[in-house]
Amino acid sequence: MPTTFEVNGKALYSETKTVTGTAPQVSFAAVLDDPKLWSPDSPLLYSARLSLADSRDDQFTRFGVRSFTLDGHKVLLNGRRFKLAGANHHDDHPDW
Repeated sequence: MPTTFEVNGKALYSETKTVTGTAPQVSFAAVLDDPKLWSPDSPLLYSARLSLADSRDDQFTRFGVRSFTLDGHKVLLNGRRFKLAGANHHDDHPDW
């Protein structure tokens, strides 16, 4: 069955694959050339669509490209220091 993977409407993968009840999975790799990184200051999301059998079955999702790493105790987002802010409240549980 024809399998197509698109990002922002551009086909990154297209091939005919055989999908059966005993082999119900399709695996492939695709490269997103020069991706724009997601951050709170630039929250870019890509649109991805996977279509099987001439669009009789498809899946759509949105995603961002980013990396979180640790440098000691520092959190880095896309290689830059990122300060996390938040709160942790347990006052909604009757035993706490």
